[in-house]
Amino acid sequence: RDDDPPVPPEPPEPTEKVVRVVGGSVRVRDKDNVSGKRLFTAHRGDEFLLIDVAPSGWYKIETDYPEAYITNKKRYTVLKDG
Repeated sequence: RDDDPPVPPEPPEPTEKVVRVVGGSVRVRDKDNVSGKRLFTAHRGDEFLLIDVAPSGWYKIETDYPEAYITNKKRYTVLKDG
């Protein structure tokens, strides 16, 4: 019927964000700063699923470690849609 209320559009699906390493080698750490323990080194072209952005701005990323962070400095990493 024409007098039915309009159906609101479905909200868009949230897009996953991916952190891509663009600058040589970058250390992945267990805390969101350079004082965190080094877990491993990521290399240009590596990509990680973004879990969260820490208050410091560092990216919390999905790895085999329970807590893993990588710098948000644009010369090392960029954020893109997954």
